[in-house]
Amino acid sequence: MIRDEIKHCMQARTEADNGRFSARFRFPASFTGFQGHFPDNPTLPGLCILQAVLVASETPRDTRAVLRKIVSAKFYAAIAPDSDLALEGAASMTKDGDRLLKATLTNGTQKTMARLTLLVRHEETP
Repeated sequence: MIRDEIKHCMQARTEADNGRFSARFRFPASFTGFQGHFPDNPTLPGLCILQAVLVASETPRDTRAVLRKIVSAKFYAAIAPDSDLALEGAASMTKDGDRLLKATLTNGTQKTMARLTLLVRHEETP
């Protein structure tokens, strides 16, 4: 499952009491998402970036972030294999019990690669 593969690409994760979280990722050339996307110029698919935000937002407890809505997603630059990526995010509760996630993904030179705002629900895993 690609979610598990993305978890293995996450090198570090931190969480603060105020809803802020951060994570570091490195997707090797062998990562499933690069296969066929694009053969001569492998690029990390936007869906994998979105999934990385969901994975990073999950607490160490046994929860799973379930996407309810993509509020906005902007991709500014292609992400090549073996890039060092830093994700900074903040989660706030909605009146319905969902969480609004705002996340920015940067590369090693602090260039913004993507910005996403997602509405998610965190559910306990069995």
